[in-house]
Amino acid sequence: MLSDKRVDDIDHIALANILNDGRMACLAWDADDNPIGQAISAYHIGEEVAVAQSYKDVVRIANEDQYVWQLLVEKGLLQRDGAVNTELCTGAGWTNKMFVRADFMPLRIRITGIRMERLQDISNEDCLAEGVEEDMGDGVFLYWWSIDPKLHEDWRKISDELTCHMRNGVPGNYFWDTPQKVFAILIDKVSGKGTWDSNPWVWVYSFELVK
Repeated sequence: MLSDKRVDDIDHIALANILNDGRMACLAWDADDNPIGQAISAYHIGEEVAVAQSYKDVVRIANEDQYVWQLLVEKGLLQRDGAVNTELCTGAGWTNKMFVRADFMPLRIRITGIRMERLQDISNEDCLAEGVEEDMGDGVFLYWWSIDPKLHEDWRKISDELTCHMRNGVPGNYFWDTPQKVFAILIDKVSGKGTWDSNPWVWVYSFELVK
């Protein structure tokens, strides 16, 4: 699921339609049934969007993919001898995908569909697409996402309900009984504490990988 921004004032929507430029528009009302105009998606059907990754991750992919390697050499992120552009290597974008250039990103997606829904209406399938993992434990399905073992104790302090399991001998993977519970933790980490509980309207994009 991709979200442009939270649409905090919207209580309910109707009459969704696709504009001439391929964007989705929805008529929106607040909690007092006052019309507050159209909510319009930032992206349009058919648009290609770069998938943001840290430069460190992009370089790692380049070491395994000749196409990506050549792209980064042409863009100047890598030199032909494999050396990394030191200016980028020491910048924030080396480890933080929020500070990277879109034209350096080797992966792109094409928007194939758009809709609006409440955050808590996310489906099991969309949770799994967002990075939630599914596993079988003690005869039942469990859902988890991997965290750095160094953060293990910090995450145990979040809730007494969290339990720690080992996966491939590595601690720090926490398991829940529904994918939505895992996604709630993830979205609060990405968008700020309380995001899940506020249950905002979000844009949901379906897409395909551009090869």
